[in-house]
Amino acid sequence: MSRLDRLVGIMLLLQTRRTTPVAVLARRFGVSLRTTYRDLVALGEAGFPLANLGQGYGVPEGFRLPPLAFTLKEATALLMGAEFVRTHTDPALKTAAEAAILKIETTLPTSVRSYAKNLMASVQLRHERRRGTRHQDQNLWLLQKAMAERRAVEIRYDRGSTGEISDRVIEPLGMIFSQDHWYVVAHCRSRNDVRVFRTDRVLQVQVLDETFDVPTQFSLEKYLREDEEEREALFVELKISPALAQRLRERMPLRIVSEQKVGQNVALTLRTFGVDHAVRSVVSMGSEAEVVGPEVVRQAVIQEVEALHSFYAAKEGQRCEQKEPTSHSTGPPRPLSAGHLRLIT
Repeated sequence: MSRLDRLVGIMLLLQTRRTTPVAVLARRFGVSLRTTYRDLVALGEAGFPLANLGQGYGVPEGFRLPPLAFTLKEATALLMGAEFVRTHTDPALKTAAEAAILKIETTLPTSVRSYAKNLMASVQLRHERRRGTRHQDQNLWLLQKAMAERRAVEIRYDRGSTGEISDRVIEPLGMIFSQDHWYVVAHCRSRNDVRVFRTDRVLQVQVLDETFDVPTQFSLEKYLREDEEEREALFVELKISPALAQRLRERMPLRIVSEQKVGQNVALTLRTFGVDHAVRSVVSMGSEAEVVGPEVVRQAVIQEVEALHSFYAAKEGQRCEQKEPTSHSTGPPRPLSAGHLRLIT
């Protein structure tokens, strides 16, 4: 980073906070404290209204730099970010993102605007809802706003597979976008504990007047890390088809630890949470996946497949007993072969 870029960066950063310690500026721009003090002196001599506020430096209330031109990379980053918001959030934020894209484009030089137009016409951030999803993220903006303002929220929540709908008061602490869904991490007053809610299952939102304080010990990054550790991650090695590998990349990118092409197949390591979760994941992949290890998962999958075969063979036998015999019958129906539910060998 050149000194000019650093000076502009310092000016922009000082405008976003009431006060900023010199040590924070030095770490942010990767220079020594001595160099940072020299930069501040240079800004002051150039007429930038610096104020020493005791614990750091700032600028007078209401002061703003005039709009600055975006570089090609900056414009690309902003436009891609706005496009993500437009395609992955609720209607309120979609409209705001479209307005932001228009404003960004109007500030660009002709050459950069042409580049941006071609880029946006050639890039798609797809957000296809899975079958069975009944609700859209209509309340995402309200939840984000309440989180930023530290205001409690009363929600009506659909727990999905259980069919239970409950009314709760939550204190939103953080938000996550993962595997095509937004989640809000919040302190649930009903449970008196931190819980995670999928935003498309939030049926109603009422932002309350009362505010809350984020616990000093809470960190979203720490919470997610501890949550993964508590769930006892189990790493399963699979041999799968290239087509299945592509579907897994799209459906569960955060759970893929590693992958590499091996002949006509793909060797992939998947992060699961216990043997039961691993078995459910592998069985759902059908005959496109073979468990290479650990052996306990492989044997558990084999047992599950054999149990499924026995279950459906028995059901098929019952169906045949209930049918009337006809002149076209040539004997009892053949039972399902284990090959129908076999693993790749």
